[in-house]
Amino acid sequence: MCLPRKHPAKLGTVNVNVASVSPGSYAIQAYHDENDNLTVDRNFLGIPNEAIGFSNNAPVRFGPPRFDDAEVIVPPEGIRTALQLHSIWP
Repeated sequence: MCLPRKHPAKLGTVNVNVASVSPGSYAIQAYHDENDNLTVDRNFLGIPNEAIGFSNNAPVRFGPPRFDDAEVIVPPEGIRTALQLHSIWP
């Protein structure tokens, strides 16, 4: 399931509330869409040109992290989690 949300970027912490998520197991991806084209821009090698991050700050090495590394369990009462965006390609 994909629940796209768009939220303005700013320096520091940005809080995004995603409501109506059913309890279960999820992985979260966020990115800084610098040119507002609603996609993660990539270079000729397929490496993201825009800052990207995954739940649990799962590492991005030679592709997206494994689901197990980014997995968060959402209980019925909801959850609060954090992630950091990182530039993969200088």
